[in-house]
Amino acid sequence: KLSAADLEALRGAQDAIAAQIDKMPWAGGSDDGDKRWRGYGLPPGARRRLGAWMGDRFHSFETPLESRAAEAERNWRSCADFVLTEAVEGAARRCAENASKALPAHARELAPANLVALQPNAHAGNRHLPRHLDWPRHDGFG
Repeated sequence: KLSAADLEALRGAQDAIAAQIDKMPWAGGSDDGDKRWRGYGLPPGARRRLGAWMGDRFHSFETPLESRAAEAERNWRSCADFVLTEAVEGAARRCAENASKALPAHARELAPANLVALQPNAHAGNRHLPRHLDWPRHDGFG
């Protein structure tokens, strides 16, 4: 369970990232007809790590082959660099520690050093998704 202070820090980070992304002319989505809105807040070093890992594959695994390059380009354009405050960094570390206890087989992947993004986006008609953890090769990249 998150402490009230950690929850407040993470909500503040999501709100700050969403405010940055809201200023972008367009963020995320699979194609011009995709009405979902998304964006990614990348902590320091994450753009480099994510680029090395995803490169031009920064797209949904369900995206048709002929649309993947365009979706990857849109997703890269929807990234906002974000400096983690001490409170947010601590909250992310504690979340990773708690998740590692609940999922010991995945403890290495859940290390705070592997954090690549905080991701506000639209889902089910909401402007931003609730706070959650994506899983690589499923619905997100980590």
